[in-house]
Amino acid sequence: MASRGRSRGLIFIIIAVVVFVLAGIVAAVVLGGGLIGSLLGSNSPAAPASGPAITPTPQGVMVDIIIVQQQVSRGSVLTEKVLAKIPYPQSAMVEGLFYTDIQNVLGKRAKFDLQQGTPLVPSLLSDTTVGSIPSMQVPKGMVAVTIPIDKFSSVAYSLQPGDHVNVIGAIHLVDLDANFQTILPNKVAVVAPPQVLSVGGDGKTVNQVTSITTKVDNSIQGRAELDSTLNQPIYVQGSEAQRPRAISQTVIQNAIVLGMGDLSTASQPETTGAVAPTAVGGAAPTPTVAPPKPTMITLVVSPQDAETLNFMVTVNAKITLALRNSQDDAKPTTDAVTLQYLMDQYNIPYPAKLPYGLELPTPAPAAVPAQ
Repeated sequence: MASRGRSRGLIFIIIAVVVFVLAGIVAAVVLGGGLIGSLLGSNSPAAPASGPAITPTPQGVMVDIIIVQQQVSRGSVLTEKVLAKIPYPQSAMVEGLFYTDIQNVLGKRAKFDLQQGTPLVPSLLSDTTVGSIPSMQVPKGMVAVTIPIDKFSSVAYSLQPGDHVNVIGAIHLVDLDANFQTILPNKVAVVAPPQVLSVGGDGKTVNQVTSITTKVDNSIQGRAELDSTLNQPIYVQGSEAQRPRAISQTVIQNAIVLGMGDLSTASQPETTGAVAPTAVGGAAPTPTVAPPKPTMITLVVSPQDAETLNFMVTVNAKITLALRNSQDDAKPTTDAVTLQYLMDQYNIPYPAKLPYGLELPTPAPAAVPAQ
């Protein structure tokens, strides 16, 4: 009996808890705008009983900017026929960026080809006759100059417009005669002693001449030395022409590449790879033709550096371009490299004169083509 009484008590407790939970749910529905609505995702808040009305956010203020309503070619004069106005949010306007008065645009020339709908900004227009496209890419105070290149001097033809490069120049120096401005050693000639041509009756010389004879052999100026073995003076001449002495140095740093190859076709699309073969009908496809490699490059440099490049090209100096990071503005000081610098800087010893040496391999004979 006691057990049956405890079971009844537990049932009453459970019923009381359920009734309490249901009462809470009913209160939430009445006071919170409806439980079912909240479960269904309703986000509509209850209207306030009192208070000021909510003012809607006003639309943004618009201003008119000038655009071209049709395509305009580079160098064309802008007229009312090609111009139009469109609204633009004033909150997004940057002072001086867009033209807003059509009178400030009329009569100007387009620096570039403008597509329909292009908003006009000062950098797109010019007050004077428009020059070439490359001239517009040269910053004020700088100039563009073109120099010849090959695969080894242009980083294997990998340079592109906008790249930054250092210019390395290598020249060969020779000794000159300061007066003749010719390469030493000089050529020599033999001066013959005066010869008497005729003598007067009184026995006095009346006419004589000095002749200069150029020797064909051994006519190169040398120097006299005393032979230690024979203890006799000898006349020493060089066995070959004077060997130039090479020197290499970075002459220009951080030059900008304006273009590779012929800039007169820069506005036209270029083929960067080989032309794909095409077949017409049942004929064999046309062989793949690779585009020609550029033979020149145009650099943007200072006027003084342009003079330097022009001189180096004039004297046929070896010019090499070294590619650098476009974000690197450093201009470190470099040392000129000569044979003496190479030996000293890299600890290259002077080879001793040994009583033995290496036997050079005999080149293989050329193959005889089959008949």
